[in-house]
Amino acid sequence: MAMTAEQSDALTTYCNCLQSAKKRLELVEAVTSGRLRIDHESVDAEFACLQLRKALELIAFASVAAHKEIYSQAHADFATHWSAKKLLKKLGNLHPDFYPRPVRIAEPERPGPKHLIPIESDYLNKEDFVFLYDTCSDALHEWNPYRSAPRVVDFRHSVSEWVVRIRRLLEMHWIAFVGTLDIFVVVFNGPDGCVHASYAEGRPSASPG
Repeated sequence: MAMTAEQSDALTTYCNCLQSAKKRLELVEAVTSGRLRIDHESVDAEFACLQLRKALELIAFASVAAHKEIYSQAHADFATHWSAKKLLKKLGNLHPDFYPRPVRIAEPERPGPKHLIPIESDYLNKEDFVFLYDTCSDALHEWNPYRSAPRVVDFRHSVSEWVVRIRRLLEMHWIAFVGTLDIFVVVFNGPDGCVHASYAEGRPSASPG
């Protein structure tokens, strides 16, 4: 079955969102590596958190693009939605299997059709997404000068590790649709450094879980 015009548009928007997310992650990496300095340590940290949060928002908007048909039918005002955490919750209510599924190619040098194997750990899962989104939001708020407790924001992992986990989620993944086994297969870093995606008929044999 050929890809429809709507699916083609969704694929383009999806890739555009992730391409923008990639730029945000590159800025975070520039700060954490010391290649980019904004002001002093606290301002640098806030800048990195802002870019992380924006990257998460773009991942959420990409997911809406991939599932625009069902999302727009359920939410007539979908164009005004902005909270990444709420977007994921609404998408999950409509399609529990909406979230990108990280995969790798088994035997990439072997000629012929490629078999995709799901990656099971150390990537940004849905629970991590919500935690990181909330934590970045906390870090961006100014601290009340009358609050007696010291300002401590627990990220669980370093910012650099979170970027690694986001990249592991996106490096190669598939997007599953409602009512069909067809998928989008997405590569975060194509040969030209851009995000590329293709439409595939029939989901790989391993369940995305």
